[in-house]
Amino acid sequence: MEMVNTCSIAQVNEDEFISTLNRFLLPSSPIRREELLRGRGTQLDDIKKALACSGRHVFVHGDRGVGKTSVAQTAAYLYQSTDGDPVLVGCDAGMSFYTLAKSIADNLVKSDPTLKKRVSSYGAKAGGKYLSVEMATSLEKGEVPTPTSVDAAVALIRFAASAHSRSPVVVVDEFERMTSLEDKALFGDFVKQISDQSVPIKLILCGVGESLTDLLGEHESCFRYLASIFLPRLGITPLMEIVEAAAVALGVEIDDYFLRRMAMISDGFPHYIHLIGIELFWSLFNDEDVPTKVAGKHFGKAINEAVNNVEPHLKKIYEQATQKYNDDYEYVLWALAYHSDPERRSTEVYESLGEIMEQLGLPQLDRGKFNNRMNMLKRKAHGEILTGSRTGWYRFREPVVRGYCRLRADRAGVVLDRSHAFDSAGALPPPRLKQLE
Repeated sequence: MEMVNTCSIAQVNEDEFISTLNRFLLPSSPIRREELLRGRGTQLDDIKKALACSGRHVFVHGDRGVGKTSVAQTAAYLYQSTDGDPVLVGCDAGMSFYTLAKSIADNLVKSDPTLKKRVSSYGAKAGGKYLSVEMATSLEKGEVPTPTSVDAAVALIRFAASAHSRSPVVVVDEFERMTSLEDKALFGDFVKQISDQSVPIKLILCGVGESLTDLLGEHESCFRYLASIFLPRLGITPLMEIVEAAAVALGVEIDDYFLRRMAMISDGFPHYIHLIGIELFWSLFNDEDVPTKVAGKHFGKAINEAVNNVEPHLKKIYEQATQKYNDDYEYVLWALAYHSDPERRSTEVYESLGEIMEQLGLPQLDRGKFNNRMNMLKRKAHGEILTGSRTGWYRFREPVVRGYCRLRADRAGVVLDRSHAFDSAGALPPPRLKQLE
């Protein structure tokens, strides 16, 4: 854990309080500092080894919301040479390979007042060694051209890298938004060529997917140039450490019980633990008594505010699925999110639903109605929030929605999975919120 100067939350003014929170809890921004990146030491070591290998690049992949961008940007800032900052590029929906290559080059030469001079000294005029006359002419005017072939893209990136720094690192985020198989194949050829030609640049790609095949199709010839770094969901301990570090910095005492409960609700997705942590400390700071120890009332308020302030697209997915004539759909979603397993049989989900209904003091749904709800949640009218990979098996189409379901259930006083699989320390089951207030 990072060593910090601590003081009581009662002794800091609002500006100091906000500054401290922003150092440790970032629900809407990626982390770029290794000491704040909890539970990802193994992945950072793997990235280090990959980038140390000549011609090798990195592909960070996993579910949406597990922290891929934070891992990628932290690694980029660690391994970028000191004469520049890493380049951060995002894929737009349907982006082509050529527009992505131009975007990378744009950012590599961004705001370089000596660009014209660099082009001339690079030996690029009149069909020079690397750049075509057309590309050189465009660059001399301060305009980065869009390449029209893989060879042209390699030449452009080689020049742009030389104008940036000794060892530029480029992060390409949301690569899954490049959907064309043709563009994926072109990108695979590009990766192969910049490696084979020893172009002095390192790529760290990020994408939602379980494998490189999900993200690059069948272009297996480029896979040997890419280290596959899969990010699983975070375990209980690193999730707890995220909030604990902020508590230490603010001089706040927080029981292990509350830390563990926040981690279990978050279900392995860092976004939720950061969000709940932010709301928890604001709850203490705004308390008239300015206590230095977390109580049930602070935790309850934090959960309520976290539900209200969650990312809009998560709320939209959930509400489209559940805003119908009754609450059955919501309870069924909670039942699917009840256990840490990402994919569950309908019989298991039905058993979980029974436990939820018992906590709510409501009768269990009959099996026919339950089956109907599960199947409806796979349809467009309900946002296709669920998907089925096998007969009788279900999972969330967007796994990160699981955490929001757990957050909503906790706000309603429903405890999901008292023996969460991530809870290796065997914590006591969390009581319902009304018992805490």
